[in-house]
Amino acid sequence: KISDAGGYTCQVSNDVGTVACSAELFVKEPPSFVQKLNTSTTLKKGITAHFECIITGTPKIKVIWYKSGHEIIASDKYMMSFDGSVAILEIIDVILDDSACYICEARNEAGSDSCSTELDVKEPPSFRRKLQSAEIVKTSGVTLDCEVVGTGPFEVTWYKDNKQIFRSKKYKIIADDSLASLCILTSDTYDLGDYTCTVKNDVGSCSCSSQVSFKEPPGFIKKIDNITTLSGDSVVFQCLVRGSTPIHATWMKDKDDVKEDGNIKLSFENNIATLQVNTVGKNHAGKYTCHIKNDAGTERCFATLLVAEPAKITEQAQSLSVTAGNPVNLECTVAGTPELKVKCFKDGDEMVTSRKHKLIFENNVLSLKIPSVSNDDTAEYTFEVKNEFGTSICKASVTVLDQIIPPLFTRKLRDLDAVLGSFVHMECKVSGSLPMSFTWYKDFKIITSGEKYQVLCQDNSTTLQVNDVDFSDHGTYISKATNSMGSDECSGILKVTEP
Repeated sequence: KISDAGGYTCQVSNDVGTVACSAELFVKEPPSFVQKLNTSTTLKKGITAHFECIITGTPKIKVIWYKSGHEIIASDKYMMSFDGSVAILEIIDVILDDSACYICEARNEAGSDSCSTELDVKEPPSFRRKLQSAEIVKTSGVTLDCEVVGTGPFEVTWYKDNKQIFRSKKYKIIADDSLASLCILTSDTYDLGDYTCTVKNDVGSCSCSSQVSFKEPPGFIKKIDNITTLSGDSVVFQCLVRGSTPIHATWMKDKDDVKEDGNIKLSFENNIATLQVNTVGKNHAGKYTCHIKNDAGTERCFATLLVAEPAKITEQAQSLSVTAGNPVNLECTVAGTPELKVKCFKDGDEMVTSRKHKLIFENNVLSLKIPSVSNDDTAEYTFEVKNEFGTSICKASVTVLDQIIPPLFTRKLRDLDAVLGSFVHMECKVSGSLPMSFTWYKDFKIITSGEKYQVLCQDNSTTLQVNDVDFSDHGTYISKATNSMGSDECSGILKVTEP
């Protein structure tokens, strides 16, 4: 014992004298821990671990630290000190791999002692993927989930508008390793609001939030507009939409779906729905409808594409010579997108309807009628038709003579195709002096007016209408005009086909 330490003397005596010797007894105390390490320690990744214990015993005491049975050598990572009674180990910026059993061993000549602690280094939770706001349709279900990294196990808690949510028939809560999920099984208005997920472990916590709202039905911020264009141009229908994604956009022309091809391009980007026709033809004219749809509803808007036609004279007036006192009818056939405006000029001066001259514009035919021409009607006549997309003109001369003029066809018969059971209208015009007679032939046989054929003659024009066409009406038709100075004729072929 320590109390046994001290000086000891041995003395021997007899009758003739005394002798003595002395010695010193030193008692060494083995090391022992007055304050041991904590049994276990849990630390957050990245901080400095500090282990400290108090040792008693006879100097000189040597202190050795071990990690999982391996001696620790002092370094920038491990800082160790011992002042004779207090032993300290510091581990700088602990990481998960620093988790282990740490032992402090004290030694001197009299013996040794040790104590240990279990270090558990944990990473606090953080979100690899946070909650995303969700849009729902009433009565449908929705799942909110987030992904967590860190050292488990985790304690996961859900809140709606700062009130904790528990598992129930309404809510299903799942915590599966790194994935935390909240399932709202059947949604209604009550479920709209802010949702928060809080994740904890022994060394920290984190939270993220999202909002649940009803899906917005689709709608138009800007609708498509009516377009008027010319054949050959390009057009773009474009509308700007709003609503919850995903939104699907489709197009219709009249009652048919519009499909992409080499001439038509469809796109839907950045909430802009676009239909582009690169080269417009007459077949593209019609009503276009854009349908937009998402889970919350549908909406549509429509506009009309008008393929305009510039004003054009499709059949020109013909120059003619006429006997004084005879009537004259100069005609030209026009086409184009309304409104068509027509004018007639005589030697450059604009004409208006008068007792002597009648200007008539009906059924896209512009006519200049002079009931009885005189020498001062000899002139160049100009016909003009215009609309906002273009202008077209044609010219024809009238020459008034004091002589009889033989017939000359100015509008001849044309070859025609007719469907079985339909009717056919043939027309031709002729110049020359009146009176004039007309005769019609089919395959060189004279045609007479009746139920099957109707022949009409007026001044310098004649028409033939064939009713209830059948295969026997197939053939060559001839119109012959005759006056006192001679005759002229023209012909055309009629072909009959089945419907």
